[in-house]
This record gives sequence, C-alpha cells and structure tokens, in this order.
Amino acid sequence: MLLRCPSSAFCGHHRRDYIFSSGFKAPKTLEFAFRMEHINRGKNESRSSSLHMRKQISCCQSSSINHEDLSRKDELLVHGVSDTIVGVLGGGQLGRMLCQAASQMAIKVMILDPLESCPASALCYQHVVGSFDDSATVQNFAKRCGVLTVEIEHVDVATLEKLEQQGVVCHPKASAIRIIQDKYLQKVHFSRHGIPLPDFVE
Repeated sequence: MLLRCPSSAFCGHHRRDYIFSSGFKAPKTLEFAFRMEHINRGKNESRSSSLHMRKQISCCQSSSINHEDLSRKDELLVHGVSDTIVGVLGGGQLGRMLCQAASQMAIKVMILDPLESCPASALCYQHVVGSFDDSATVQNFAKRCGVLTVEIEHVDVATLEKLEQQGVVCHPKASAIRIIQDKYLQKVHFSRHGIPLPDFVE
C-alpha cells in the first residue's frame, strides 16, 4: 500500500519519499519512477553545489581584481622617484610633516638640525646633526642638496644670500626670510601691498 505524509501538502521542505507498508511490493513502473526521482534529485543537488562553488570562485576573482585596482590607485599617488635631494634647515614638527608628505611623492629630504632626536629625524632621508644658523655648516650642507628650504625662520639669512649668488636654489628666497624675521618689516611689507593692518609703530 502506498502511503503519503499528511503534512506533505503544507510543508515546503518535505522529502518526497514514497513509504511502503511492510510486505508490500511496489510495481516495477512505480519503483522505476522512485529511482528516477532520486537520481534527478541528486543531479539537482550536484548542480546547486556546482553553482555555489562558481559563485565563490567569482567572488574571489572579483575580490582579487578589486585589490589589484586599489593597489594601482595607491601607485598613482606616487609621482615618481626624484634624484634631487631637498635640504631643510630645521627638523621640528613642520619638518616632520614636510618629510611625511614628501615620502608619499618619493622625494628625498635631508634635514639639518642640532638635535639628534628631532621630530623629523625619524622620517627624513638623512639627518645631518649641526646648527642651521652656522654659516660654514649650512654651506657644507647645501653642497649635498639640489634645493634648499627652511622649516624655521631663525636661520642665517646672509649665508642664504651668499648661496643664492653661488647658484643654489633656495625657497623661499633669502629676501623673503629677512622680512619674516622682522615683525616690523612684515607689517611694512603688508602695508605696501594694500593688506589691511591695525596701527603699528617701529
């Protein structure tokens, strides 16, 4: 006798197996249909497993491609390695931030600072320990750099003017640093260029 589970009509996950009472022999046609149903079910499960595996492979490939794209984007941030060494007089906090920004563009920064453990020393290309307001030290330092700049205004302007005459590229120029060093000259300079200022005296 062929039996059906009463809840099979309402259950969405019911296994569609045929149950036979003991001693009952199913007809060959029904037995054949029963076997074919199990074979088809196995094929469907195999297809489902294969599809799931393909999705996983596709996800992995997509993840790999996205990772490569991100790597390429990171590479675009680097503008190229430069052989020119930027010399910086002073290695304080501003010098450290300068070194950090320069490293992202593959620019070599050499600093001159009297403190061995100055803030910029950990990030710069090379740290020369020496005074940045000593004329001889600054001139020797400039020979090792392609361009010279400052991160502090308390430098020897006369030495920078001499270096400019010798063809050393300095940014900012010594004349600008001379104005920066004197607050009165700063205000006079601003006033001449029409920049509003409060009243000031020498």
